Amino acid sequence: MTFFPVPDEFYRDPQFLGWSAHAYALWMLAGSWSADRTTDGFVPTAALALFPQDVSAAADELVERGIWRRARGGYQYVTWPEECSRARIEAKKEAWRQRQRKHRSSGAAMSRVTHAGVTGESSGESPASSSPVIQKEKKRTTFSSPAAPKPRREDVEALCARLAERVRANGAKATVTRGWRDAARLLLDTDERDHDQALRLIDWATGDSFWSATVLSMGTFRRQYDRLLLQARREQQARQQTARVSDTDANIARLLGAAAGQAPRALPGGAR
Repeated sequence: MTFFPVPDEFYRDPQFLGWSAHAYALWMLAGSWSADRTTDGFVPTAALALFPQDVSAAADELVERGIWRRARGGYQYVTWPEECSRARIEAKKEAWRQRQRKHRSSGAAMSRVTHAGVTGESSGESPASSSPVIQKEKKRTTFSSPAAPKPRREDVEALCARLAERVRANGAKATVTRGWRDAARLLLDTDERDHDQALRLIDWATGDSFWSATVLSMGTFRRQYDRLLLQARREQQARQQTARVSDTDANIARLLGAAAGQAPRALPGGAR
């Protein structure tokens, strides 16, 4: 659709002031008609019958004001907007047709690709592979270079080697992989675990009847670290409590003389 433009300052432009109402109406209606028919501002005399009454007087007024000029078979706008010219309108229409053809072409190409993927057709090169759309998509495909290997760290290697050795000693399989090293690195750097404590905890976990069958990789060890540490501390506290009780019993036995298998000594005051 083409629009016949009316200037923003039309209401106060000296060029348009003082016109009769019929002249205003004819100027806009005839301009709209010419833009729609792409006549580049030419209005045939026969077309005036489509507009309001007193057209002849209004046409004469436009000619007198220099807006129109008489031409063979009708009237011609003296100044015709460039955006309403036949050349500009035809160029817009052709651009629109080109976009539609490109859209339909790309849709057909993608449809062929989808059909080939569903039906499994693979004889020769797919017709869609030569489509400009597919070629464009191929150009967009990029491949990032593989990440450089992380430098070897002795603390990481020591943790992995200790756990693998203890797991194998328990009769299970263990292979130090990149995942093991990444888990050990995160354990030390991100979780901020103490290296020596982690080594001792590996020894405890792989010696425990329950955890030795559970902790078979560095990833599991890292995930269960807090539980392992809590249970190991509880066990240590229980052993210390038992040791204190045993020491107390031994002291009582020595006091009573039973530690060496002797008869109880008499306590001061004659009491036994």
